[in-house]
Formats: sequence, structure tokens, C-alpha cells
Amino acid sequence: MKNLILATILLISTHINPSMIRHGQLSEFNPDNNDKVGIVESTKVYEKLPSVKIIRKDKLEQGTARYNKLMQIATNNYKKILKAVARDKNLVLIVENGGVRDYPTISVTKDCILRIQ
Repeated sequence: MKNLILATILLISTHINPSMIRHGQLSEFNPDNNDKVGIVESTKVYEKLPSVKIIRKDKLEQGTARYNKLMQIATNNYKKILKAVARDKNLVLIVENGGVRDYPTISVTKDCILRIQ
């Protein structure tokens, strides 16, 4: 059983870079089930978030209290958006662009941007 688990992990890791997963758990991904995987360009989504726009407009310096608070808000919003898009599109994972090879993906960057309020 242990060898089967290790073989599965190796098979999965050849398709997906775990450090580039933005939503979901690699352990829940099963290519044999044709699990759906989304691809996102996080920078494009972050640039459209209101709190990031404030950071840029006010030229806030990284590390300041206001910058940190606004980035915390941006990150929380980003995570909520990814979760909602994953749910709507029935995605098991959302991975940063470039983090998946030899497996079909769905681009969700535009979907994420459309969810920004």
C-alpha cells in the first residue's frame, strides 16, 4: 500500500508543480478521474484588486503597516475569488500558469478578474 501511495504521488508530481498550486490540495487530484485543473495568472488578478490599486496609487512602501494591511485584504479577496471560481467550474486545483505539464487545463484568469468587486 505504501508503495502504491508513493507511486501515485510521483505520477501526480510529474504533472503539477506543488509549489505553484494556488487553490486545492494535490492529494485530492486524481488524473485517472479526469479531474479538472484551472490555470491562473495571479499577477493579472492582483493588479485588478481594489486594495492593490490603492497601494499603487498611493505609492505605499512594502513593509509599512498600511501596505501590509492592504496586501492582507488583497490576499484574502484573491483566495475567496479562487475558491468561488473553482466551485463554479468544478475544478479540483487552480495552479499558477506554467505549473502544469502534460495535462489539460482551463484558463481561469479572466473568470477571476470578472469576480472582483
